[in-house]
Amino acid sequence: DRIVELPSRSAVRYSCWEAASLRLLGDSTTRQDSSVLARVKTGYSLRLDSSIRDVVCKGTFVGSSKLAADLWQPAQFERSVEFFHRMTGIFDGGMSALAIFVLATALVTRQTIYAIFAISLVVTLRNIAISAGWDVQWFGYAIPPNWLVETRSVTRAAYAMLTLTLFRSLFQKELWNTHFDKALQATHWLCLPLLLAAVTVPRGVFIQLMWSVSLPGILVMVASLAYSLTNKFSRVALWYVVAFAASLVLNFYEVVVAILGVHNPIIGFSVAAVAATSILFTSFAIAERLRHE
Repeated sequence: DRIVELPSRSAVRYSCWEAASLRLLGDSTTRQDSSVLARVKTGYSLRLDSSIRDVVCKGTFVGSSKLAADLWQPAQFERSVEFFHRMTGIFDGGMSALAIFVLATALVTRQTIYAIFAISLVVTLRNIAISAGWDVQWFGYAIPPNWLVETRSVTRAAYAMLTLTLFRSLFQKELWNTHFDKALQATHWLCLPLLLAAVTVPRGVFIQLMWSVSLPGILVMVASLAYSLTNKFSRVALWYVVAFAASLVLNFYEVVVAILGVHNPIIGFSVAAVAATSILFTSFAIAERLRHE
């Protein structure tokens, strides 16, 4: 037997036929033949016996994607699946435990910024999963393909809103009564219609709206950080610059992956490591803010 892996984070449906007879081998939208065509890792796998030489597959995708296929021996494929779930489980479990701990800290200390950070951690976890390509599952449970488009759009919009909320909470004193604070507030309000658009407009339109809000927001945040460092020399800003730089690396990777159609779990785990670095330095910035208060 051989296994053909069809990795794609944008795939919502695959159908495969034997090329010679056009006999249906499997359809991802039906429960039958699930042992032949099944969802695994960031895509689907097709199990073939030795009698099948050529296969024709049709894929339905949401967003930009490139069709890819990898041929595996069953034993090697099972090891790769086990490695994938072990790594994603470690990351999901670690981030979720951290979010629970931060939320408990918020309840004990009654610090609003901790509560914002805890919620941001959960949304960031899903945002990282989208960037790394494993958002098709959560804690080992597959997310229905027809939910993926809406959940990705809502996650992106919520991430933008929470990032700005946390940023404004961190630099409230440094930016008080400045043009930067007013610009951040205006960008913040734009996140509300963006969140509404996530569930009402097509994915392509939402992506354009998202970038039209995100790019000005990023520019204002960069200018605000520069002001906080040069005029106030804030240690909070110093820690957050590193966190923000790691976040920009993550966004740049997302664009490159969309253009090149790269599908590599190792790269995805590297992205998770970069995102974890951003979270770490954000927590340092929060700790520095609370120390001053």
